[in-house]
Amino acid sequence: KIATIAFLMATVASIFLIVLMRYVFHVNLYGMDEILTIVSMWLYFMGGIYGTYEESHIQGDLLNLAWTKRWHYKAHKIYIYAVCVFLMALWSYWGVKYFNNCVGSSRRNTATKLPFWINQIPIPIGMWGMLFYSVYHFIRAIFNPVSSHMTRQEKEALEKKQLGIEGLESQYEEGEQA
Repeated sequence: KIATIAFLMATVASIFLIVLMRYVFHVNLYGMDEILTIVSMWLYFMGGIYGTYEESHIQGDLLNLAWTKRWHYKAHKIYIYAVCVFLMALWSYWGVKYFNNCVGSSRRNTATKLPFWINQIPIPIGMWGMLFYSVYHFIRAIFNPVSSHMTRQEKEALEKKQLGIEGLESQYEEGEQA
């Protein structure tokens, strides 16, 4: 989390510096775009690792609407993480292969003259970090008891209770009947 925040701040500061120098002082910081690329790559992949860790990635899952029993939710979670582990393992493999190709080349960045593979380090590290947390969540999903999962109806009831909406709905219904 700290690394993600630090890379986010560095990215914003770099963009601010580039814009300030280019449009206020009319000076181009030659090579700053390359440094911004490196910092941004770290930001994206550290953010991906952290998002996988806290399970805050975007989900477009409509199957949750079909489940009515807790064991359905458990089986569905296990399935989701099995697919995640498979895909992350595949992408981790490709990330390492790509990185190895970059290390083997003599390419350098134009302005900074840094080896091109420095730009690509975040890719395998990010992929392996996301794979690690996907495996972690997959194992947790397998060993979590069925009772730890809630159905959609239970989640909605809990949210209403937490928001204090439960009493308001019954008052609204009584007012409608009168």
